[in-house]
Amino acid sequence: MNQDGHIMLIQDIMTSYPLTLPEDASFQAALDTFKGKDYDHLPIVNTYGELTGIVSKSDIYAKFLELLKESTGRRHNEIFLHKTMISEIMTPHPVYVEQDTKLGDAIKTLLEIGFHALPVCKNNKVVGIVTTKDLLKAVNQSTIM
Repeated sequence: MNQDGHIMLIQDIMTSYPLTLPEDASFQAALDTFKGKDYDHLPIVNTYGELTGIVSKSDIYAKFLELLKESTGRRHNEIFLHKTMISEIMTPHPVYVEQDTKLGDAIKTLLEIGFHALPVCKNNKVVGIVTTKDLLKAVNQSTIM
């Protein structure tokens, strides 16, 4: 609840219309998308814009480290980076919330699934994303004020 007694909803704190990646994006495209950015999760969508997965920086870096361990040379790396699709790395069918989900319910969901981000969908289309950082900020602001 915020200082006005309003029950806070996901729509109050989510990042609206976040950057997404198509499920046929290459590993290299995902790596480039995350490079130098301050976000840690990207929803993955099909050609209709429907949520099909989610990928985190941690997923990308873990796969990249795996590549380095298995590397047989520069050419192998280039092929891997461009031929590996994000759909092979993403978490498929992620749990998501809707805009009118209460913050408390979203927190419970994150604790249950052990992830750090939830896509926000309307009719299975991504309209936002909420992270543990967003939720902690909201809880902190509502308890301080």
